[in-house]
This record gives sequence, structure tokens and C-alpha cells, in this order.
Amino acid sequence: KQWYQRRVAITAGILEYFADLILFWIPLYDLLKCLFLVWCMWPIENNGSVIVYNTLLRPFLLKNEAKIDAKLSKVSGQVNKYVSDAKKEKSTDCDSALIPLL
Repeated sequence: KQWYQRRVAITAGILEYFADLILFWIPLYDLLKCLFLVWCMWPIENNGSVIVYNTLLRPFLLKNEAKIDAKLSKVSGQVNKYVSDAKKEKSTDCDSALIPLL
């Protein structure tokens, strides 16, 4: 839980990087962004990251947990297949490279 709360502030920064292309024209945008990030990182028990996590992120994750797990399993399987194929190809290349040396 603590990890997710810290990620709220980091994610806000990443999203802001891309949203800045659209939102830069809003008056006092930089000040509002700074205040939001300070609120998220303020060292109190119920700071902004706790509130954002409990009201937005946690309900979304609980609602979509099965979908997220299914997608992660699918991607994990694809990555494992890719890595095993790459290892096989590497070992075949190494074996063929060693034969002329013998």
C-alpha cells in the first residue's frame, strides 16, 4: 500500500510531462502542479497520495484485478518465450562459432 501511495506522486509527474503539451497555457499551471505534488508528498498521515490512492487507484485496481492479471500473464508468457528463443539462438550461434576453432 505504501508503495502505491508513493507511486501516485511519481505517476503524476510522468503524466504531467505528456499533458504539459496541452496544459501549459492554463494560467498558474506550474504553481498548481507544484502545489499538487507538495500535497501528495506532504509528511502527514492523510496526504494527497493517500487520498488519491484510496479514492482513485485502489478501486480501479480492485475492479480490474482479473483483467490486469490476465494481461500480465499473457505478456509474461510472451516474454519468456522470446527469452528462451533468444537463448536457443545464442547457444546455436556459439556452437557454430566454436566448430571452426576446433
